[in-house]
Amino acid sequence: MTGREAKRGGPDRSRWETGKSSELKFWAAWLSSGGLGWPDDYRQRQDPQTPLAPHLSRLALSFKGPRIRVLDVGAGPLTRLGKVVPGRVLELTAVDAMALDYDRLLARAGVTPLVRSRPLESERLTERLPRDHFDLSYAVNTLDHSIDPILCIDGMIAVTRPGGLIVLEHASDEAERERYEGFHQWNLRREGDDLIVWRVGSRRSVRAATAHRASVVELGEDPETAYAVLRKHLPLGSPASVRS
Repeated sequence: MTGREAKRGGPDRSRWETGKSSELKFWAAWLSSGGLGWPDDYRQRQDPQTPLAPHLSRLALSFKGPRIRVLDVGAGPLTRLGKVVPGRVLELTAVDAMALDYDRLLARAGVTPLVRSRPLESERLTERLPRDHFDLSYAVNTLDHSIDPILCIDGMIAVTRPGGLIVLEHASDEAERERYEGFHQWNLRREGDDLIVWRVGSRRSVRAATAHRASVVELGEDPETAYAVLRKHLPLGSPASVRS
């Protein structure tokens, strides 16, 4: 068996733990330098007037009520989500399995985040977050780092309110491109009307895995991005869910 074939074997916690050092090294340099080669990204993450990205704002504004509750899963040290939605109050919660490590990097760099990530693994969202709570739960370029992406998605559905949305946005087949190094353990890709989570020896349909609790309502057209929007089912017989 080659080294790459071994890395393609089922992901486990020990392999995930070995990826932490390279991840922390990157973020330490990113924070201390103000974004490395992406200074605009750094500034936007720390600007309280940065609007929510247009595609997410469109989804958020589909909900009624003055407040929109958004969850960023695997948010890193500084959530990349914007802090403003026109005409609404945005309540943003960020979580990350490495939040305590990131807190140390933030302190060392003298950076105070606008929204501090809470320590919470993506597979264990329901242990510390309320069920049926968020209007929109979002994960970008993080499920491919996880130990069990489908379990993460299940948790996102659980903490999203009935009728709410779950948005998944990842580079297609990232683990293949990164040769299964570091945190890159899974691939996501669009296939037809479905989003597939896969690696050698394992292949899961997001549509099939979540059909009992949510429906895939939107898929991206860009072949370089695995983008999907799921809507959590309303209870049978209930009217459209509206939170005042």
